Amino acid sequence: MREKKGDTMSQYKNLLVVEQHKGRAEEIANDVVELFDYYFIATSARETEAFVREYDIDMILINPFFTDGSGRQFIEILRRNAHLHTTPILIMSRLPEDKVKVDFYSFGADGYIQYPYDKNELIAKVERKLHSQ
Repeated sequence: MREKKGDTMSQYKNLLVVEQHKGRAEEIANDVVELFDYYFIATSARETEAFVREYDIDMILINPFFTDGSGRQFIEILRRNAHLHTTPILIMSRLPEDKVKVDFYSFGADGYIQYPYDKNELIAKVERKLHSQ
């Protein structure tokens, strides 16, 4: 988590990156860090649920393939959470966009970003989703 001194975190923009590889999650978070005041990294469904209970999350960037087997349905579970009804959920995956994008959208995702991604395109997409909330 990136620390920031000041008032309560509810006044700030909070990012949650969900990725089973912590190093990759750090890279993703660092690519968009300028758009957020805080970021959190979850490497499992359990950690994700803990962050969602504890903090107001403004955006989730997620690679929905975890070792704990949550897969695509985890997106659906997140979307049913009352705290996340309007939170943009962007999928980040190596799967070809033309083959899986619609599938992810059917589970409740708001966007799709394919690895490897262009940092400037990622920033622009995240910024658009944040402003459209």
